[in-house]
Amino acid sequence: MEKIKPVSLTKRLFSSIKQYGIAVNEERAIPDYYDGLKPVQRKVLWSMHQMGLEANRLVKTARVVGDVLGKFHPHGDKSVQDAITTLVQQVQAPVFGEGNWGSITGDKEAAMRYTLVRLSEYGKSFFDPFYLPVLDLVPNYDGSTAEPVRLTPMLPHLLLNGSSGIGVGATVEIPAFTKDSVKKVLEQVFAAGKCTVDICSNLEIVTPSNARVLPQKKALTEFYASRAGSVKFASRLRVIGENVVLTGVAPFQGVDAYMKQIFGCESLAAVARIQDMSSQWELSVVFTPRRGVSAEALKDELDKRLTSVKHYKVNITKRTLIVKKDGWREVNVEFQASSIVDIFNRWFTDRVELEKKALTWQIEQLNAQIRRNEVLILAGKFVDFLFTLAKSKKTNEQCLSDIEKQLGVSRKEAEFVFELKWRQLRSIEVSAIGEKIKEQKSKKAEWEKRYKNPVPFLISQLKVL
Repeated sequence: MEKIKPVSLTKRLFSSIKQYGIAVNEERAIPDYYDGLKPVQRKVLWSMHQMGLEANRLVKTARVVGDVLGKFHPHGDKSVQDAITTLVQQVQAPVFGEGNWGSITGDKEAAMRYTLVRLSEYGKSFFDPFYLPVLDLVPNYDGSTAEPVRLTPMLPHLLLNGSSGIGVGATVEIPAFTKDSVKKVLEQVFAAGKCTVDICSNLEIVTPSNARVLPQKKALTEFYASRAGSVKFASRLRVIGENVVLTGVAPFQGVDAYMKQIFGCESLAAVARIQDMSSQWELSVVFTPRRGVSAEALKDELDKRLTSVKHYKVNITKRTLIVKKDGWREVNVEFQASSIVDIFNRWFTDRVELEKKALTWQIEQLNAQIRRNEVLILAGKFVDFLFTLAKSKKTNEQCLSDIEKQLGVSRKEAEFVFELKWRQLRSIEVSAIGEKIKEQKSKKAEWEKRYKNPVPFLISQLKVL
C-alpha cells in the first residue's frame, strides 16, 4: 500500500511561491542585461526578423501577434500586443509602428487589427548578418522551431531605453540615457577596458515626458555605483508672451498621475486657465496667469509644484546557453542585483566575446572558401587529366583515388572535383580565381588582426551607429 507522507503546509506554500516567483522574475518581469529585453519582447523581435519585416514592409500588428503566439509565446494576445506597444514607444524604438499607438497624454493605442509594424533601422541592428551565425538558439516551447537565448544589439539597449517591471519580491526600474551619452561612455569603457563611476558621470538621463534632471552630482554618483538610487526631476517651462508653456513634465507614477498633477494646478490662485495643446508625442500645456500675476512669477510657482523624485532599482537577469549531455539545449537564467557601472562592464566583456566568437566563425568559413578556390585552380590545371578520367571506364572509387593522388587533395575535395560538370571545368579561369584568393587572404589577415585586438574596431563602429 502506498504510504502517505505528511508535509508541512507552510513549507509547501513557501516552496511553491518561491518557484513561481523565480519563474515570473526570470521569464516575464526582469530584463536581460545584454540585450535589455524581457522574454516576450525578445520573442516579438525574433518573430519579426523571421517574417522578413526588416525593409519597408509593414504588416498588421495582429499578424505579428499571431506568429508570436503560435511559435513562441502561447500565453494570450494582450501580453504580446502590450510588448509590441512598448517596443514602438521606446526612446530608441526597435519597432516602427504606423497608425494610432497612443499618446504622451495617456490615450491608448488602437486595436491590433488597425495598426501596422515593421523593424526600425535601430531594430535591424539586433540582427547584423555578421553576428547572426553565432547566435545561441534553443528549441521553442513545442520543439517545432528555435528561438534565441538573447539577441545581439550593437549598443546596450537596456541603457538606451531603460526598463520597468514588477516581479515577485523584486522590482526593476532603470532609467533611459541619451544615445550620444551612452556612446560617449562606451568609447571610454572600450579604451580603458572597464567602466568606472567617473566615466558614468557623462551619462544623461532622458524620460518619455521630456523632464529636466536637476543638478545632483553626488546622488547620481552614488546611484551609478550601487543597485538603487533616487533622481530629482523638474518640468520644462518657458515664458511665451504672457503665458507659461509646459513642454516637459517630471515623471510621476504613470501618465494619468502626471496629467492629474498638471491640471491640479487649476487650484493655484495665480492660474486663470489651462489649455492642453499637446500633439501625439509632444507635450504642450499653456498656463494663462490671472490678472496682476506676471508670467515669470507663475513660472516660478509652477516649477516648485511640478517637481518629483523618482526611485530607481537595478535588477537584471543573465541568460546563458546550457547544452546537456544528450545534446538538448536550454536557457539558464540567473537573477542578479546590479548597478549601472556593472551593466557597462558586463556588456563590454560580452561584446568583446561576441566579436571574437563571430570572427572565429567567419574566418573558418573564409578558410573553407579559400581552400575550395585552391582546389578549383588545381582542377583547372589538370583539366585534361580530368576529362580523360571522365571518359575512362573506371569505377567512381577508382576515379576518386586517382584524383586524390594526381591533385594531392583529400577525399572530400576529390569528391567536390569529381562532381564538377564539364561546363564548369571548361569555364575555370585560374588567374581570376587566383585574384579572388588574394582578396580572401587579405580579408582573413584583416579579421585575424581584428581578433587579436577588437577594441579599435568597436570604437570605430560607435561612430556609425
